[in-house]
Amino acid sequence: MSNVKNVRKWLGFRQVPGIEVSPGSLLALGLGLLLGRTAFADSLSPFGPALYAGTRTLGGSIGVFAGLGVLAGSATRGDWLLLGYHALAIILVSLLLKPDLSGHYPKALDSIIAGAVVAVSRGIVSTIDSPTLYAYLFALLEGLCAVIIAYLSKAAFSYAKDMSPAQKERSSESLLVLILFALGGLAGIGVHGMNIATAAVMSCTLIAGYAAGPGPGAVSGMAGGLVVALTGIEDPGIIGVLGISGVLAGIGGWFGKIEAVLGYLSGGLLMSLYTDPGRPLVSAQRLLMQAVAAVPVFLMGNSVAREISQRFPVLSQARRSEKPKFDFEPLRIRIAAVSHALTEMGDMLDQAASTALAEPRSPEDSGLLGAQAVMPLKQVAERVCRGCDRRPTCWEDEFGDTYEAFSAFIRQLSISGHVSSENDVSGLSDRCVRFPEVVAEMNHHREIQRLTTRISMMDRETKESIAFQYKCLGRLLASRPVPASEEKRRSSRPGLKVTVKGETIPAAGGISAGDNWVKYDLDRRRMLLALVDGMGKGDKAAKQSRDTLEILKALLDCGLDYDSSISFLNSALFLAGTPDSFVAVDCLLIDQETERAYFHKLGAPPSFIRKKDGNVLVVRGQKPP
Repeated sequence: MSNVKNVRKWLGFRQVPGIEVSPGSLLALGLGLLLGRTAFADSLSPFGPALYAGTRTLGGSIGVFAGLGVLAGSATRGDWLLLGYHALAIILVSLLLKPDLSGHYPKALDSIIAGAVVAVSRGIVSTIDSPTLYAYLFALLEGLCAVIIAYLSKAAFSYAKDMSPAQKERSSESLLVLILFALGGLAGIGVHGMNIATAAVMSCTLIAGYAAGPGPGAVSGMAGGLVVALTGIEDPGIIGVLGISGVLAGIGGWFGKIEAVLGYLSGGLLMSLYTDPGRPLVSAQRLLMQAVAAVPVFLMGNSVAREISQRFPVLSQARRSEKPKFDFEPLRIRIAAVSHALTEMGDMLDQAASTALAEPRSPEDSGLLGAQAVMPLKQVAERVCRGCDRRPTCWEDEFGDTYEAFSAFIRQLSISGHVSSENDVSGLSDRCVRFPEVVAEMNHHREIQRLTTRISMMDRETKESIAFQYKCLGRLLASRPVPASEEKRRSSRPGLKVTVKGETIPAAGGISAGDNWVKYDLDRRRMLLALVDGMGKGDKAAKQSRDTLEILKALLDCGLDYDSSISFLNSALFLAGTPDSFVAVDCLLIDQETERAYFHKLGAPPSFIRKKDGNVLVVRGQKPP
C-alpha cells in the first residue's frame, strides 16, 4: 500500500518543465485518445481537434495532454490522411488560440475560431486527396460540429470550486456529453466477441438510471445508443433497447440497487421480443452484454458514489431525491403509478401474443389449394425438374395434365400427411420419373412449415409468460386508490384560465368513434391535451387510441418528464406497430404561467388556431400523417 501511495504522490506532484501532471490532465489525455478515434458515419471526425481547441484556451497542461491524446488516437486508426488532418488542425489552433486565463474573451469566439480551423484543415486535406464539392461541404459540416464540441470542452474543463451550483452542473453535463462521444472511440475493440463500446454505454445507462431516475436514465441510454449507432458499432435498434432499459432501471432505482438491475435487464428482455426473428443471435448477444454491463453497479461503494456525486451533480443522490417545488405526492402514489405501468406492459404483450395467434395458417395446415398451392409447386419444379429430360414435355406440351396431377398430389398429401409410390392415387408417380425426389422435397417443405409453426407457438407462449409476470408484479405493487389532486396554493395560481371542450363522433355506420382524447394536468401551471386517432374506424380503432392514451398517462405517472414521455411513446408505437395498425397522436401542452402552447405531432394532420381577430394559424408536424 505504501508503494501505491508513493506512485500516486509522484504522479500528482511530479514537475516536468512546463508540464504539470494532474487528474484533469490525465482525463484530457484519455478523452483525447478516444475522441481522436471517434468517427461518425466512418468519416466525420472533428471531435479530437475540437477538444484540443477547447482545452487550449484554459492554459496549463490540460491542452498539451489533450493534443497528445488526439494524435495518439488518430495514429491507432492507421489512416494517415486522418492523422495529417488532426495534426494540421492542432498546429493551426496552437498558432491562432492562446490561453486566456483572465476570461476576457467569450467562449463562443474561441469556439467559432476552432470551427473555422477544423473546416480549413479538412478542406486542405480534401484538396490533396480528392477535391470535390461534396468534400468541401463535408469540411463545412465538420467545422460546425467542432464549434459545439469546442464550447463543451471548455465548459467541461473549467470546473472550479468558486463556481456557482448552476455553473458546476453545466460543467458536469458538458463532461458527460464528451464522455458519451468518446465511447465511439472504442469501435473495433472487443473481448470474446463482445463489443466494449456497447457494454460501456449499457453500464452508463444503468448507473444514470439508478443514480438519477428514469428521465436521466432514458436520456443517457438514447444518447449512448445514438453514438454507437452513428459510429457503426450497432444497428439503430440499440437506441430503443437502451432507452427502455434506462427507464426501467430508473424506476427500479427508487427501491434499491438490485431492483434497478432487474428493471434494467427486464427492459432488454422486453425489447428483444420485437427484434427481427431472423437475427436471434443479436438479441442473445445484447442480453449477455447487458448482464455483464450490470456488474460495475454492484462494485460501486459509498466512496465511488460520493466521488461521482461531487463531480457530476446531475447524477448525485441529492439530485435524485429532491422533489419539484410544490410536489407533495406521497410514496404510495408512485408505487401505484409503477403498478399501472407494469400492468400496461403486460396488456401490450398479451395483445402481441393474441395477434400472433390470429395470424392465418399456412396453406398446408389450412387445407387450401388453388392459387395458394403455387408456391410449393414452384419450388418442387425448380429444384427437382431442373436438368430433367422430360421437363419440356411435362411443363410445356402437357402443362395442364402435369398441373392437375401436382394439385391432386398436394391435396392427398395435405389429407394423409404422407405419400409414397405405393399409395399415390394422383397419378403423378406414373408421369414423373423423379417421383421419390418430389416426395422428399414436399416432405421437407412440410417439415419447415411445422418447425415455423412451432417457433411461432414458442414465441407466443414466451410473450404470454412475460405478460403474466408483469401483471403479477403490477398486482403486488397495487396500493390504495390515488386521491384527488391536493389543494393548490393561492400564491401559485396561474394567470391564464383554460377551458376545454371536446366531442367524438362515430363514422357513418359505426357505433363507437375511433378517436379518443384526454385532458391531463402535469402540474399547477401546465396542462396537456392529447388526441389519438386509431387506424380505421369502429371498435378496433377505438381500442388502439384508448390504449395509446393509457400508455402515455402511465409514462407520465411514473415520473417521466413530458418530452421523455412523448419520445418513448413514439418509440413504443414504432416498435409495436404494424402496417395495418397506424396510430396518429396529436398533443398540445399549454403553459398557463407563460401563456404559451406547444404542439407535438406524431403522424397527426395539421391543426388550426383561430385568433380573436379572425386570422387562422396552421400548425403542421415535421412528418406527414
